[in-house]
Amino acid sequence: MKKIISAVLSILCVLTLSSCGNNTAAVTDFTINEENEKTGMPVYEGLKLYEEDNTGFSILYPEEDKVIYSAADGVGIYKESVGQLPYLLVLKTASDTITPEKYFKACDKQLTKAFKDVSSTQIHKTDVEGKTLYMTRYQCSNGNDNSVIIERYIEIHDKYYVQYSSFSENAGEMDTETYYAIKTFSSTEGAYTEGIATSLSPYSQDDTGLSISLPDLFKVNELTIGYMATGHDTIMLTLLCSSDDYGNPIRDRDEFLQRATGDSTFMAGYLGAESVTFGAGAVANINGHDYYAYPMTMETYDGYVARKYSGRIYLGDSPKGCVVACYAINDTNSDRDEIAKVCESSVATLKY
Repeated sequence: MKKIISAVLSILCVLTLSSCGNNTAAVTDFTINEENEKTGMPVYEGLKLYEEDNTGFSILYPEEDKVIYSAADGVGIYKESVGQLPYLLVLKTASDTITPEKYFKACDKQLTKAFKDVSSTQIHKTDVEGKTLYMTRYQCSNGNDNSVIIERYIEIHDKYYVQYSSFSENAGEMDTETYYAIKTFSSTEGAYTEGIATSLSPYSQDDTGLSISLPDLFKVNELTIGYMATGHDTIMLTLLCSSDDYGNPIRDRDEFLQRATGDSTFMAGYLGAESVTFGAGAVANINGHDYYAYPMTMETYDGYVARKYSGRIYLGDSPKGCVVACYAINDTNSDRDEIAKVCESSVATLKY
């Protein structure tokens, strides 16, 4: 397999589109993607940033992978070593005339020259995180038991296109890398920051009536009663609590506070912690509503090692129950002061 790949790699990466011929299905009505010009976006936990001036773009990739760049092939993301399956190549090419039909006809032509046996799917239109791409999967061999699966995606913009080409022995081996490369691709200078991003994005729920702008710094999960945002040794919750785990009603912030201060495991159940305690509180006003505001300390265990988090909790009254907004940051986090500012700016957007 490695011999097959090394023999044909140089002709697979850069496509010559001057002459094409083969039976790839036409895509006459295709989508041209708009440029994402956001800057200061976060580098999420578990991912690393690849950004070099000569590539003309930046992407995020899993931190356990290896990366290499060449002008001919673009950015190569490898699980093992250079030239060894599986891997992904990402290449940006200037063009204002490319179409999916032209691109995949060129793919067909070059692959049938490189391999004895080639089979492929038709062109599939696919949407990834608001982008539209076109994809074909090839299975190629040179007449032995080994074969290589090549999945090609093309993302078309007004003045350029991007090729995402994964090479693997089995379908799906580079799905994670391909997804994040497509999702995070940006040709805007300074799109990502390895510092603490301060940007927020709006979220709202009809059932709970909650709306809040949560930090782009975190991964956000929607719950039936609100939102959980996590990352950078931080957990942030925005909830509407109308009952406890046993079905007992929680009608307002006073009832919630009685449960939380009387049992250190009550709030811990929401946060996935061992215990949660509150400090001396005060009244805070957020968007016209009064809240009880308290310093909050959370403790978890990593094996036998205790980990302490600190932050704040806000409790408000709504006609449906108690509105809870809280965050807790690991005390050992060197960026905890900056993260706390981002969390506070998020809480300040809370409405119901």
